[in-house]
Amino acid sequence: MRAGNCEEGGSAGGEAGPALAGARPRARGAWSAATGTLWPGIVLLPVVSVLQALGLAGVCWIVACVGVLVPDTTYVINLVATLLMFVSPIAFKPEMVPPRLQIVVWLNPVVW
Repeated sequence: MRAGNCEEGGSAGGEAGPALAGARPRARGAWSAATGTLWPGIVLLPVVSVLQALGLAGVCWIVACVGVLVPDTTYVINLVATLLMFVSPIAFKPEMVPPRLQIVVWLNPVVW
């Protein structure tokens, strides 16, 4: 092995050297720029979006009906929304929470 031999180390030139041999594979997204293809499951995105919108509308109607009967519902909804935002893992990782309280983080819809 000679000093300054770029062919063995692959540090100069057009080929990738041994440093790239153990590189992690890229994450699979909805669109691959390398191949120019779409992920087949992307077809279900409109269906999932419509189902989510219908579910949200149903929850809103239920809360509105309860709000007519119980006037304090507004305060409860505001408190729950504030608590959900407070416990959302923005400033911390879910793994930082003690094991006995991780269920609270995973039940939080803001996490997903």
